[in-house]
Amino acid sequence: MENKHGILFPIVLLLNIAAVFVGIWFYSGQLASSSPLLWIFIPDCPLYIFLCTLILIGKIKSDLLRLLISANTLKYGLWTMLVLFFYGNYYFSSADIILYCIFMLGHFGMAAEGFLLFPKKVGTTALLFLLAWFLLNDFADYALGAHPSIPLQYANTIALFALALSFAIAILVPILSKAAHSRYPEMLKSFLF
Repeated sequence: MENKHGILFPIVLLLNIAAVFVGIWFYSGQLASSSPLLWIFIPDCPLYIFLCTLILIGKIKSDLLRLLISANTLKYGLWTMLVLFFYGNYYFSSADIILYCIFMLGHFGMAAEGFLLFPKKVGTTALLFLLAWFLLNDFADYALGAHPSIPLQYANTIALFALALSFAIAILVPILSKAAHSRYPEMLKSFLF
């Protein structure tokens, strides 16, 4: 019987599952105090990592869903890394440097996984749907308060960054999709997935 997954596949799955549980724990207080109507918009990172895991085990095959999941995984991985980088002292004390490094590394892995899972074919309708979903998420985050804890004095800057990231990723999807299926990312996927 042939193994169709890469040698590191079990480790990727375990890391994803651990990230989902840590993320649910991280967002549990916010979920408990928020309207259930906002729940889909609150735990971005654990939600998209969970959905990536479903892609990896073959439960999601639709190119449209793969695009939505991979692009959101990339977006929120990048968003979190940059917010932690610029506002790290809001989240961590100098004594928390190990935790800070773990969060940065984990979200780097998240962004990389999102990139590597981009579908090969992306149509215009799918791109427009992705941009609409990004904008709905940004609206929920910054107009309805679904975003995670952020330094409030920088909320407008962070919101503008999220909006810029939404447009940038949506515009770059054709390039990202092509790059994700080039030689070296394909080699990396053969080990990881």
